[in-house]
Amino acid sequence: MKMYQSNQIVLIFFILLIAGACTDIPEPTAPVVKAEAMLVMTTSDFTTGFFSAISLTDLKVYKDIFPVHSDAVVKSTGGEIFVLNRYGADNLVKVSPWENFRPVYEVSLGNKSNPQNIALVSPSLAYVSLHNRDYLSAIDPRNGKTVGTLSVSAWSDSDGYPEPSALFTDGTILYVTLQRLNRNSGGVWQPSGDSRLLAFDASNKSIMADYILPFENPVSSLRKHPVDNSLYVSAPANFGVNYSLDGGVVLFNVSTSTFGASPLPEAAAGLEILNSIFVSKTLAFAIASDQIFQSYLIAFDPESGTVLHTLAVLTSSDGGYFADFAWDGSDKIFVADRSNNQPGIRIFSVTTFAEITSNPLDTGLPPYSLDIWRP
Repeated sequence: MKMYQSNQIVLIFFILLIAGACTDIPEPTAPVVKAEAMLVMTTSDFTTGFFSAISLTDLKVYKDIFPVHSDAVVKSTGGEIFVLNRYGADNLVKVSPWENFRPVYEVSLGNKSNPQNIALVSPSLAYVSLHNRDYLSAIDPRNGKTVGTLSVSAWSDSDGYPEPSALFTDGTILYVTLQRLNRNSGGVWQPSGDSRLLAFDASNKSIMADYILPFENPVSSLRKHPVDNSLYVSAPANFGVNYSLDGGVVLFNVSTSTFGASPLPEAAAGLEILNSIFVSKTLAFAIASDQIFQSYLIAFDPESGTVLHTLAVLTSSDGGYFADFAWDGSDKIFVADRSNNQPGIRIFSVTTFAEITSNPLDTGLPPYSLDIWRP
């Protein structure tokens, strides 16, 4: 009996010793991040993902601030930051720069809805485009609650979906791009014809205008021109395994409600144009690809529609691709390099086209989606 009690005492002492030792091991903590101008991003290896950031002031990298879906995009709109966790997660996360860039809420947008983009109309109203729905979801961005829908079913093709994608708003008008893809084509969905740009009254949801895009399949963000009262989007039509130089950059004049000549047709570039950023009337940048899936970062003149310079190429031997890019509004273009050898963020000068980074900034997992946030 004494032996049994002695063994119990030793066992209890051992457990307490281990428990005490465990309290000395610090729990992993997320980085402290200042609310300053940031390049915000999602990173992914297509198995897992994270939200990360880079200071625009000193280029300090804040890796793995919190986990996100393996297919997630980040959007900065109206001074707010959102992460859209796409197909398979199908939710929206609001991020607070004032709380170390941590999540404020996560709300479901519906099973298999596949959210694509978000546009903040006012502090109490935002719209979210959903690839697998024939409507946009209207939410209250303060708490993420759904407050209504905006139907785009009238533009569905034979598969029942119009594939709403990019969004842009000036606070009064909501612009929506519809890819209109043929889901019955098998393999990679091809454009079914007549991709659209729609204009809605953002407050009462009434349709104001319906425009047929000059090129099909708008895949990039819908952005405001930095000088003119215009919007632009990259629409490569058939691309990737369906490679064909049948698309280009689309420029829409908001004042005249007309499309101008393409600032860069694919036929002129000799490349598929997947994304673009305008810096001035005579300078813009694009992410492009060729028939053997090499990825390019190029500069072009939107007025003449000619390529000015190739800043970087990821060859077939490098693997990977340039997934996204963002302009800081000054002299830096940040590029998400997903090469197999050394992925990370590369920075290029807008004025000289030279690469500023000697090596890509390490983001942990390869960078996937980028945007700029400013306080």
